[in-house]
Amino acid sequence: MVGLIAATTVDLAFVTAARVPSLAVAVSIFVAALAFLYAWKNKLNIAVAIIGAGVAGWLLMPSGA
Repeated sequence: MVGLIAATTVDLAFVTAARVPSLAVAVSIFVAALAFLYAWKNKLNIAVAIIGAGVAGWLLMPSGA
């Protein structure tokens, strides 16, 4: 089971790295979300981290449209 999760994570990382306009911004958002999840122990932390990462990506990355 752990191998399947690891393989999926690696595959998602490669696909994401190829598709995001700025890899540095994407990694920064990811690291900030992980730090937030580690620091804030609450039932809502996952939902807030997902929404916050989405908003950060929307604000910091060009839409391409």
